[in-house]
Amino acid sequence: MITTGAKAKSGKRNEHTLEVHADRVVIRRSIGNKALGAATYLLAGPFLGAIFGLLAAVGVVALLQGVFKVSDEISAKSAVVVGALFVIGGIAWAIRDFRRHASAELIIASDRLELYVFGRRREMPVDAIDSIRLCREGRQICVDLTSGKCVRVPMDFAPAGRVLPHLNTILIPNLVRRSEAKIREPRPIVIRDLGPLAIPIAIRDLGMLALGICALPTIHGTFEGIRTFNRAIVGLRQCARGLRGGFIITAEGVQDLRRTHPVLSWTRIEQIEMTDAGIRIARNVGSPLVASPYAHHFCELDRLFESFRSEA
Repeated sequence: MITTGAKAKSGKRNEHTLEVHADRVVIRRSIGNKALGAATYLLAGPFLGAIFGLLAAVGVVALLQGVFKVSDEISAKSAVVVGALFVIGGIAWAIRDFRRHASAELIIASDRLELYVFGRRREMPVDAIDSIRLCREGRQICVDLTSGKCVRVPMDFAPAGRVLPHLNTILIPNLVRRSEAKIREPRPIVIRDLGPLAIPIAIRDLGMLALGICALPTIHGTFEGIRTFNRAIVGLRQCARGLRGGFIITAEGVQDLRRTHPVLSWTRIEQIEMTDAGIRIARNVGSPLVASPYAHHFCELDRLFESFRSEA
């Protein structure tokens, strides 16, 4: 068992452990003193909300009486409403942040995934998993279920860089074998990408890019600015690929989603490029076939292509 300690911004001692067993891998985060942490959050949230609410209420009263000439009674009621909203917001923030830093556990086994976060355990058998892909510039694991739901594994204790090697070793081979069986039936697999959903994600990444540029000249924010800038660039490249990405995998080869060009047979695939922006398959006729890490079945593609190309 490998155990590492990391200090959270709030000063609590968070322990991240990695347990490797014969049949599973367990990634766990725990908080040393849960009761003290809960009490701190429950007191800090309303307290901060009350302070900011008081300041906002004073500003609202001054605005209503000085500019709009509203009566004292209406001004007082408005101030109470504004203050209450800030207190409720402080409580909501405290609950959300405590849940984000509370104990969590991810179990990776050959036949299932189990995610335990803040007292709730979600078990995902391999038959209920449709595909596994990457989100947030490739930093977060997203599990698409056959029910249509998507489960995102929290990045703060189980980022993709820590989880993906174990998924590739333990669980993804079973998903690949299942996908291979479908393709050989034959039942083609459609690799669907973001499409128009790439636009709002690209807008978010543009905002990150602007923040990164603004942080570069500052004394303490230079390194964070560079990291944010690089992440934004990766995210924009993924969005550009996800906007036009996607293809169909058949037993004969791969084909574009609109089927405007013939199937590119496995024997004629000369180059497959896999980068942080996604996958790119060059072809002689038409534009390259591409898919971003957001695409369904993305984490299976490398093994799928290797299997079918080796048999061609």
